[in-house]
Amino acid sequence: MARPALIVHGGAGPVPVTERPLRQAAVERALADGWSSIGDGALAAVVAAVRRLEDEPLLNAGIGACLNLEGDVELDAGVMDGAEMRAGGVGAVRDVRHPVDLAVEVMRDGRHVLLVGDGASRFARSHGVEMCDPSTFIIDRERQQHGGEGQGDTVGAVARDSQGHLAVAVSTGGVHNKWPGRIGDSPIPGAGIFADDRFGAVCGTGQGEAFMRLALSR
Repeated sequence: MARPALIVHGGAGPVPVTERPLRQAAVERALADGWSSIGDGALAAVVAAVRRLEDEPLLNAGIGACLNLEGDVELDAGVMDGAEMRAGGVGAVRDVRHPVDLAVEVMRDGRHVLLVGDGASRFARSHGVEMCDPSTFIIDRERQQHGGEGQGDTVGAVARDSQGHLAVAVSTGGVHNKWPGRIGDSPIPGAGIFADDRFGAVCGTGQGEAFMRLALSR
């Protein structure tokens, strides 16, 4: 029996001093949600944690994510199971309430690893994944900052369960003012995520293009 473990992060970008305790509390809520699911396995734990992070408006995932050039939110998410090396990712989705849930469905379906845009949304509807109006994700803070500078962050979690299995999940709004349709490293195995029971589990946050060029998580 392995000792269960869970690590959750809310991004590595600069944080205003006044927001630090609020973001810390958001990550701690996600950690609690994930830990309550660790008995169901590493994958369940990381998905529960990231799902909660997607509901925290101070973080760049789900509600409160950064806007693209046209003022819309486009979301990426990815998961990977280290026991069987299965992975699922989604990119540039606008109307899926919890993109990490859709990434799990892509992984479980098994025919593809990555779905994006309208095709990902159609897949979500056909698999009973919760949908929403795209405006759900847009908050006043991001409207006011639209057009300014900003790097963006990724939120994520890695876990090990009592069987020694590893898993990773991530979610992000990408980078501020990105070109519509841009997909970052987060949903791509070996770039933004990687999990292999033999070696470890990794999730990244930073400049996605650099992660992809270097296959950094692998």
